[in-house]
This record gives sequence, structure tokens and C-alpha cells, in this order.
Amino acid sequence: MAFVDFWKTIEGILQRVDSLVQVFSHKVVNNAIKVIGPTNGAKWMKWILHPERSESGTCPICEGYAQGGRNGNYRITWFTPAMPAHPNCVCEWEVFFETPNIGLDEIDRSRILLDDSRLRMGNR
Repeated sequence: MAFVDFWKTIEGILQRVDSLVQVFSHKVVNNAIKVIGPTNGAKWMKWILHPERSESGTCPICEGYAQGGRNGNYRITWFTPAMPAHPNCVCEWEVFFETPNIGLDEIDRSRILLDDSRLRMGNR
């Protein structure tokens, strides 16, 4: 039997198309959350892992992002990692409209409140 390149077969092409559709749909949804969230009053986002959706489980890249920021929580005004982080990434952003309880000390909490007041003043 001759060797057949799987990616040149109908099944291989359909699998690749399905993978691209999944990546681009995740990218559209997660980037929309990053854009629309702040305009609707969102203050924080959390990197959510979904190991149950992947055959190989959670990858080291996503584990790092899920532990980055403040225990996986990222302030809307901070730089946030691009999502999807890699092909076949199934992670999602969760949006918070209040400051989550993430173990901030009083100094950090006062900075966050100051940032909030600046944002409100800028939106007037």
C-alpha cells in the first residue's frame, strides 16, 4: 500500500478546516469580550481553562496565563494575553463587573479604586 499524506485527503482537509473554524470563532468571541466588556462597565477578566474540552488536557502556555496577572485575573486596563494562545486553544475570558476577591492588600485595593475613579472621570 502506498503512503498517502493524510492532510491531502478529504478527511484531513475537513479536519484542518474544522480546526481553523474553531480557532477563529474563539478568537472573535474572546476579542469581542475584551472590546465590549469595558464599554459595559467590566473591570476584570479571568483566564478560564477548559481541560475537559481537549484530548491532551491543559497546555503549559495556558496554565501560565491562568496563573498570570493576579491569580489569573487581569484588570481590563492591563495588557492581557492574546486568546486563543495557540491552535486548538479552548480557553475563555470570564468578565467581572466588580473587583474579585483575589487576595489584594490594602495598597493594591486603593490603587484599583483610584484607577476606577479615573476611568469614571474620563467617561464623563
